[in-house]
Amino acid sequence: MSPSVSPRPNLAVIENRDPQTQVIGGGRDGLSDSDARIGAVLGDSYRITRNIASGGMGTVYEAMHVRLQQRFSIKFLDHQFAHNTEAYARFRQEAEIAASLDHDAIVQVFDFNTDADGNPYMVMEYVDGVTLDTWMHGRRATPREVIRLFEPLCSALAAAHAAGIVHRDLKPTNVMVRGQAGESGARLGVKLLDFGISKMKSSAESMTRTNVVMGTPNYMSPEQASGNTSSVDAATDIFALGAILYELLAGRRAFDGDSTPALLHAIVYDQPTSLGTLCPDLPPAVVSVVDKCLAKLPADRFSDTQSLMVALRASLRVTQRRTAEVATIDASQGPPPPSASRPLGTGLVLAWVGTIAATVVAVWAFGRGAQAPTTAEPPPVPMASAVAVAEVAPDPGFRQEIATPGAFVLESGSQLYRADPRGLSYWADPEAETVMRPLPSAAHVTAIGRAREGDVLVTQSDGTVTRWDRELREVPWQHRVGNAPIHAVAAAAGYLALAIGNEVHLLHAESGKPLRKFDEGRAIALVFMRHPSDALVIVRADTIEIIDADKRKSLGVAPLSGHALKAELHSEPIDAPAEIEVDFVQGDWIVRRRFRVHAGRRGQVPRLEPVSQRRL
Repeated sequence: MSPSVSPRPNLAVIENRDPQTQVIGGGRDGLSDSDARIGAVLGDSYRITRNIASGGMGTVYEAMHVRLQQRFSIKFLDHQFAHNTEAYARFRQEAEIAASLDHDAIVQVFDFNTDADGNPYMVMEYVDGVTLDTWMHGRRATPREVIRLFEPLCSALAAAHAAGIVHRDLKPTNVMVRGQAGESGARLGVKLLDFGISKMKSSAESMTRTNVVMGTPNYMSPEQASGNTSSVDAATDIFALGAILYELLAGRRAFDGDSTPALLHAIVYDQPTSLGTLCPDLPPAVVSVVDKCLAKLPADRFSDTQSLMVALRASLRVTQRRTAEVATIDASQGPPPPSASRPLGTGLVLAWVGTIAATVVAVWAFGRGAQAPTTAEPPPVPMASAVAVAEVAPDPGFRQEIATPGAFVLESGSQLYRADPRGLSYWADPEAETVMRPLPSAAHVTAIGRAREGDVLVTQSDGTVTRWDRELREVPWQHRVGNAPIHAVAAAAGYLALAIGNEVHLLHAESGKPLRKFDEGRAIALVFMRHPSDALVIVRADTIEIIDADKRKSLGVAPLSGHALKAELHSEPIDAPAEIEVDFVQGDWIVRRRFRVHAGRRGQVPRLEPVSQRRL
């Protein structure tokens, strides 16, 4: 299917040659220590220690904070571009976008300034790793590696898209990787870099010029290659993700050419060599996911990165099941070797039924697609096993409803978490197999929630608080906070908030050190939002209170019109106040209202601006 607009022969191609796309930390391409900036101290705080990398428009250095002894990366816009209005505007926009996106898979920007010579620079998080381009050089990624790379990458882009930001220059050199997963199960850290040519949908002033191709040619979308910059949206990033996914699975680029015009023509008109031809071991489901990402028309691609991730997980599970089936066939020919995988059993199918407002707990129906065989219970399969075996006889934790007495359920898009005294369970999507982890205490679960960065929080009746990563692979921290039951929990950046009785306790997240208590009444929900600073929203039955976490003080209380049952963060736009959803009792109905939260400033009382209302 060809796009509606053909490429124009007079297009200018702007490639992002930002050094940050080469290496941010751990680089080996740096210049000699004779660089004039080495040893200089910026803003009385950052001593430049070495040149990490240089590119067409700037240079990245490693720096050490003179008082905190902490490493940072500092990116300079080269002097010849410092007085170029457009180059400076893009450089500053990159800093502002990265600083606004609070996501653990996006490199954070902490400061923006100019040095004594008027050269702009930004101070960034230091990442000790290699670019994805270097990481995958000369190799094909395994299904496990693909999932562990793409989940944080898709999550980071989802956060950017929700804030109205399209990256527009996704490529392997703009993704940093820490660690080597292989089949050992080690965690891969992923950081998305370089929002230098990003498009902000809500921006009143666009820096996009007509007939200019923005991005790196090998990974740009057909609409970019055609110069249709006005039509660039999230689908553009999904095309680039498809090109990266193709390269990970095939070990070669989807689109290549001897010249830029030939490459642009191929992107707009030609289909890449089918993955099914290059990699006959890949099942059609995986090939279909990549083909959908690389569709020529934006409307034919995945609607968002979450849909892409769900489809990718499902397709790669087919790969794992096929491997397990082959092991089963081999085993039928004779005794299997000690390392052989067990045969694949009958899987469970989760039916996502919906939310029922009863005792403020979401009730989920749990059904079977087929009856599991009545064989003896197999030994547990470790998370890091090379083949994810789906044996579920008997089933791995509970048989009837997911929401049962003593169980707490957390829904996040297509993901589902359930916690009870038996452990914390996780499904990546409705058809995924269960991952279950034991909790650190045998005490009853009292609350489950999410950190703003996406991790899962579980509290227990003995005061135990645990933070888990999204796939329950690691426990970043665990605390014991007194002995009183905790009935609501939230976390963000360096803060942990707990509702205990009629008090809300604000603590330092890493150490568990108490910072302040707020005791205006029992909280039914706790929500962190970014502005102002790290603000904690305490939702009570008839009021909300906003706390400035950095200053440890209340910014004021606003009334709620009704009796609130539960509340959660709905969205946090980059250019507008955060929105929360609150469920109220209204006669025999449960009503969900959405509000914009306007934090009190300069002595003003916080207020709630109604956005929408619907009956559940």
